[in-house]
Amino acid sequence: MRTVEASWRRRALRAFVAWVLTLGVVRALVMQPEQCGTVTPARIDHAITEAVGWATRTQQPDGRWLYRYDIGTDSDVAVYEFVRHAGLMMSLYQAAAAGVTDAQPVAERADAYARQHLASGPGWQALAPLDPQEQYDLGATSLYLNALLFRRELTHDTGDDMLLDDLGHFLVANVAPSGAVAAYWDPRTNAPVTTSSSPFSTGEALWAIARLETVHPGEWREPALRIAHYIATVRDDAEHRWPDVPDHWASHALAEMNTWPGPSVLDETLVRYAHHVAELESLEIRYESQRTGSLYSRATRGQIALGAGVGALAEAILALESLPSLTTDRDLHARASCAIGVLLHRQTTAEQAALMRNPERTRGAWIREGVTQIDDQQHTMTALVMMREQGLRR
Repeated sequence: MRTVEASWRRRALRAFVAWVLTLGVVRALVMQPEQCGTVTPARIDHAITEAVGWATRTQQPDGRWLYRYDIGTDSDVAVYEFVRHAGLMMSLYQAAAAGVTDAQPVAERADAYARQHLASGPGWQALAPLDPQEQYDLGATSLYLNALLFRRELTHDTGDDMLLDDLGHFLVANVAPSGAVAAYWDPRTNAPVTTSSSPFSTGEALWAIARLETVHPGEWREPALRIAHYIATVRDDAEHRWPDVPDHWASHALAEMNTWPGPSVLDETLVRYAHHVAELESLEIRYESQRTGSLYSRATRGQIALGAGVGALAEAILALESLPSLTTDRDLHARASCAIGVLLHRQTTAEQAALMRNPERTRGAWIREGVTQIDDQQHTMTALVMMREQGLRR
């Protein structure tokens, strides 16, 4: 009897130890604590000012920026691409509209440079690459159009209205009947490269066209809706994208389309898609907030994401929050606040920059593995401005 009882106790003890070890493994590998940080209006304002300062100090006399900066070699290690030039220009106009007056002159110099590289076709204009032999990146024209729309909103200057429509016509020329958007335009054939696609350019074009409809209502609504339904229903399958694209650009577009006058154009399909993106972005933010950059964190969670990546996550949530079916979701807002907290914690401070080779090129930037790129500051600045303008009102 005692032998049976002892055997039972050993089995119970082993089960208990296994249970404790399992809980420990789950806690260490799966249920790691989130590191969201503290979000306050003062910290957000400071972070925006520091990011604008980086854009000011790293801008060249001709209006271009330091594109991809390696802090170890103190050098630019990439070719210059207009898609990110236009993107940072756009975020600077957003910051200027939020009251950061130093942002507008920097954006204006970037605009002056971009205008030197506009190409024309029958009824359209586009932002052409520096190499005339290269295909036109549709994302560059999309973000440039959006930048000019933010400039128009800021300055109330309607002098570029014809240019806005011309840029819009170029984008629409790249939209297929299905709503698919070609990622590139070939100047040699004077036609879109219909076999090309991108996880970014479709949403970028949609947002620009949707905002153009707000300013010049009429002809832009139909192509915007066509693209939106393509994204919401077949894009990921048609373009063989797995996992599904958590499209922050499309999130911006849906928020813009929700402001169009008249009956809501966000039907059940688009609303369902918005919820799907919100779920994807929330999950990614939760995972990212568990990354600390330590050896243990890198082993169990991987390297921290780019500043551009975390900024895009926050952008998407903040944009989707404006939709009626999501605006009261407090957990969603908590996810956005967490992403902003992560960004605030990871921005390079003046004290940290002082220890680096070139403090002027690192202060205010989001650096990963010794490198920062202009879209790291672009997406983070947009996300911070959005939180400043809408998130902290809750």
